Amino acid sequence: MSSDSGFASGLRWVAAGRLSAQLISWLGTIYVMRTLVPQDYGLAAICSSIIAIVMIVAEFGMGASVIQAKKLEDAQIRSIFGASLLFSFSCAAMLVLAAPLLTWFFRAPEAINLIRASALHLVLSPLSTIPEAILRRDLRFRGVSVIEFVTGISASLATVALAWYGAGVWSIVTGPLVGALARVIMINLLAPQRLAPSLNLRPAAGMLDFGFKVAISRLASTVFGQSDVLIAGRFLSKAALGEYSVGMTLAMLPVSKAMGILNQVTYPTIAKMHREGQSLQPVLLEGLRLFAYVLVPLLWGMAAVAPWLISSLIGPHWEQAVLPMQIVCLALPLRMISVLLSSVLQGMGQAGMEVRNTMTGVVLLPLCFLAGAPFGATGLALAWLVGLPLLIVVNLHRARDVMKLTIRDALLALSKPVALSGVMAASTLALGHGLGPQLSDWLRLSMLVPCAIALYLVLLWTLDRPCAIKLISLLKIGR
Repeated sequence: MSSDSGFASGLRWVAAGRLSAQLISWLGTIYVMRTLVPQDYGLAAICSSIIAIVMIVAEFGMGASVIQAKKLEDAQIRSIFGASLLFSFSCAAMLVLAAPLLTWFFRAPEAINLIRASALHLVLSPLSTIPEAILRRDLRFRGVSVIEFVTGISASLATVALAWYGAGVWSIVTGPLVGALARVIMINLLAPQRLAPSLNLRPAAGMLDFGFKVAISRLASTVFGQSDVLIAGRFLSKAALGEYSVGMTLAMLPVSKAMGILNQVTYPTIAKMHREGQSLQPVLLEGLRLFAYVLVPLLWGMAAVAPWLISSLIGPHWEQAVLPMQIVCLALPLRMISVLLSSVLQGMGQAGMEVRNTMTGVVLLPLCFLAGAPFGATGLALAWLVGLPLLIVVNLHRARDVMKLTIRDALLALSKPVALSGVMAASTLALGHGLGPQLSDWLRLSMLVPCAIALYLVLLWTLDRPCAIKLISLLKIGR
């Protein structure tokens, strides 16, 4: 199988695994939001941000080093497995001990047991890291899609069941743990780790060096990605943080899955193409354009219907989340470029440059969030709209010679998706307000959503039919 066909097939299979579970996940998330109060989501946001950062440290880029390595021997696998167990268990112990200090910093003493329970993610993680990386290295995306499906469904069903029984914020913390356990079971059924771990790290010294650079890059990326919540957790009330978190969660539901798909497929595919000396630019531009044609209209369409979407789905008590969600939806398509840039540089072995790029984000975005925090949830959302364009321009300029991809190339690839999505979103928002106050929110949504989809599809088919045909072909699951 060629790398180009492997990329397309990988997109189809990973997308199938994630998107087939997405509907159930969305329904579960909506139910939980209707059940819980803003304070619950504020506490859950703090726990999620902490565990996301610690997980990056514990994983240490070991999965990425397995995928990128030119040769992979049994001694290296045993060494990487041992290092993974050592780092993860050590980080879990430190997180449990540090929980009181963390809750003091965030002024949330009620979160101490939530943080300690979240440390179980670190215990489960090393049991899946290496076998999953081998699946991705071999481009076995069909197995990856099955794993993604089972993980997503398990987490969603567990979260909903716990919320149903009145577990409150514990449902948001425990549900993902159930999903992580299901992931470990599925991965070890499909690609069992048959080699015993070794604490002799010398066979994998080169891989650990590469993994360290990847981990630093990912840690920096996660810190600036979570810095909004970390800063808000210190300065905002838990209710205000919950309102911002819910707006961000609703906006991120589609984009987080899409960015995960893009990263999981792009990184191993680019690594393989780079090993074989193939040209990367055509694949990059095509992937950027196709994802923009899906993500930009989805997010901007959500922004257009947000005033009626939030009140209908999760209730009027979340009304303060409308404007933050709209602003974040406008900015989040830019994260796609950032994720693509990161995956490509790592796949090309340019981990050092990726570290510099993410360190730029660590400096730039928290400064924007600190400036926006005095203005509450809306100020934090506006910080994304200001910080992301600046970050992408700086990082694309730095990497242009390595990737053979300029800012102009990226803008040209995005121009039509952005223009068509803008027309659709503006028309939908105008129609929504023009329908008058007599309609219920549900009825208004039932009219707006089909009209928006129909308008966008007509524009796409009329103005860029080749890309429309390509998107249709990606929907055909196959080899």
